[in-house]
Amino acid sequence: STSGVFKNVSASKAWASSASMVTASRLMSGFGIQTAAVSAGGNNNTANMATTQEYNGTGWTLGGNLPEARFNAGGLGVETAGMSVGGGDPPGARSVKTFEYNGSSWTAGGNLTEEREGPFSFGTETAGICAGGESLLPPGVSQVNTVDEYNGSSWTAVNAMSTTRYLGAACGTETAGVVFGGEQAGGAGYTSNAELYDGTNWTAGGTVPSAQKVQQAASGQQTDALLINGFGPPYTTAVTEYDGSSFTTGQSTAIPRSQLGASKQQSNTTSALAYGGINPGVSGGPRLSNTEEYNISINVTTGAAWSTGGSLNTGRRKSAGSGSQTAGLVFGGALNPSTDTANSETYNGTSFTEGNNLNTARSKLASSGISTAALAFGGFNEAAET
Repeated sequence: STSGVFKNVSASKAWASSASMVTASRLMSGFGIQTAAVSAGGNNNTANMATTQEYNGTGWTLGGNLPEARFNAGGLGVETAGMSVGGGDPPGARSVKTFEYNGSSWTAGGNLTEEREGPFSFGTETAGICAGGESLLPPGVSQVNTVDEYNGSSWTAVNAMSTTRYLGAACGTETAGVVFGGEQAGGAGYTSNAELYDGTNWTAGGTVPSAQKVQQAASGQQTDALLINGFGPPYTTAVTEYDGSSFTTGQSTAIPRSQLGASKQQSNTTSALAYGGINPGVSGGPRLSNTEEYNISINVTTGAAWSTGGSLNTGRRKSAGSGSQTAGLVFGGALNPSTDTANSETYNGTSFTEGNNLNTARSKLASSGISTAALAFGGFNEAAET
């Protein structure tokens, strides 16, 4: 450290189980942070939902319902200023609608320029992005690469992504966002491409791990993000750390799943939240209500060091002592030349003060006790020996 003191810093990364959602859900609109997250709509075991669920860092409660049931809609923003964008309500429907959430109720916002199910959304309620997705516009079902930008009231078409895709993950801000993987148009399969957005243009952002190329979730920012679970089947517990260009293996979750929600507005990757999703092989599945929290714990160990204290009034060797650092006692010992002393001194953590002497001068003695109740025994007396 800059103070000249040796310090050891260690980080511990771990996912821990937390309270289950009120209602199991997959393909929800998820937004917020670990201690203030929202899951809106989605699909439970029987139908698409209008249900809104809020997480406070400890447990889930119900919020105000969406105006209509929807699943696979985009989510962005924070708990008190969030959005559910596009989505679907089969059979066959895709939506252009936007709904804004104030922490308790939903109101209609401006419509997207085109319908989008499973879009990539990030940013805030007043500066948001909704990219890609699946459309039913003529000539039929297709994935798109078009992008809309939101100013708090209306959407405007902006520069398109390089890759058509839907059903992937995204996070970040309007001027520094990232999209990960997804399913491609025309039966082309899945894409492992990540793309970065700077508020105007899209550029390549690296290659997504193959086990997480679709139906995953993201948390964090463009240069500091977690890519959580995904694909399926097979489902994965994989979590990958992203720095804006490359991916490294992170700490896995306990539960393998896809189509889950996450705390996508986290400012960094020191904490995150993963919830819901799908996996028929997990107890309670196929739709899940499980919640996991991610945290990094930083431990700093400062190395021990000696510093100068007060000096004895009478220098000596082979003495005895008792007490503590701030209430100490030293007594007896050998002087120079070789004579023994009965002298005792007390210490207050700063300086020594003369105390009552031993009855017998001695050195090499043993001791026990505290500064106000000490015992001296045994020892050696130079004068008596001679």
